[in-house]
Amino acid sequence: MALSKREKNLSIAAGVLFIPFVIWLLIGIFGGSTSELKAQKDKLIEDINAAQKTIRKGREAQKRLDAWNKISLPEDVQAAASRYKVWLMELCDSDEYNAKFRNTQFKPSTPKPVGDVGAQLTVKVSGEASLEQLTRWLYGFYSADYLHQIKGVTINPEDESNKLRVDITVEALALKGAVGADDKPRKEALPELPEEPVDAELLGKYCDAIGGRAIFSRYSPPPPVRQPDPPPSRPVEPARPLFDHGKFTEVTGITEIDGRPQVWIRSRTLGKEYRLFEGESFEVGPVRAKILDIQVAQRTITSEVDGKQYQIALGDNLRDAKELDAGNE
Repeated sequence: MALSKREKNLSIAAGVLFIPFVIWLLIGIFGGSTSELKAQKDKLIEDINAAQKTIRKGREAQKRLDAWNKISLPEDVQAAASRYKVWLMELCDSDEYNAKFRNTQFKPSTPKPVGDVGAQLTVKVSGEASLEQLTRWLYGFYSADYLHQIKGVTINPEDESNKLRVDITVEALALKGAVGADDKPRKEALPELPEEPVDAELLGKYCDAIGGRAIFSRYSPPPPVRQPDPPPSRPVEPARPLFDHGKFTEVTGITEIDGRPQVWIRSRTLGKEYRLFEGESFEVGPVRAKILDIQVAQRTITSEVDGKQYQIALGDNLRDAKELDAGNE
C-alpha cells in the first residue's frame, strides 16, 4: 500500500528522532565496557609492579643470605658453639695479634633459635689486659670475617696497676644454610679465614693512638697558653713646640723700632714674614706662639707655646728652640 505524503513525512521524522537514541544506546554499551577494561588493565599493571618489587626484594634478601651463609658458624649448633669458643680462646692468647689476656674466662649462653634460619650464640669473654692488649684483641676480632658482632664491653681499672678488668659480650649466628667456599653445606667446620698477614704498621698506629691514653686518670686541663710579652715600649719623645713648618721658619732679624725691640721671623714654606713686638703672637702651621721677650744685645728672643717658654737665637729656626726651665724664667 502506498504511503501518503503525510505518512511519509511522519516516517522521516520518526527516523530522525530514532537515530540519536540508537547512537546514545551504543555509546552507553560499548563506552562502559571500554572504561571497565581500562580499569582492569590499570589494576593488572599495578599488581605486576607490586609483584616485581616483591621479587626484587626477595632476590636482594637471598643475596644477603647467601653471603651470610658463607661466613656463618657451622650449621650444627653444638659444633658451632665448640669451634667458636676455641677460636675466642686462641684469639685471647694469639701470638699473631699479641693480645695475651690473663685469667681469661669464657661463659657461653644457651643458643637461641632465630626463626627457622638458624641459632644465635652468645659468649661472655672476661680477663685482664692493658688498653693496648685490648686494642690488639679488637683488631683480631674484626679481622675475622665471621658472622659475629660485639654487643657490649665493660672496662674497670685494677687498683695500682695499668691492667684493666675487661668483660666482652659477643654474639654469632649459626645458619642452617651454612656453606663452604665450594658452596657445599658446611655442618661442623668454621669458615676458613683468608691467610692475610697482620698489617703491623696499621695495628701499631691503633696502639699508639689508643694504648697510651690514661682513660681512667683524673682530668688535668692543659696549662694555659702563655701570651707573648709585648714589645718594649719606646720612650715618647717630647713634642716640639712647632711642628712641620718650624724647621723652615727662622729668626731673620732682631732690631729696635722707635726704642722698642722688634723681631723678624720668616716662614719659607708658608711664604710669610712677621715683624713682631713683645706681647704679639703669630701662627706657624697648627701652632700659635707669643713673643714674651726680645734681647737685642744677646740676639735672642723668648717665646711661649702651650704654656711653655722657649729661647731662640738669631739665625736659628723654630725647631731648634730650647725649652727654658721654670726656675730660669
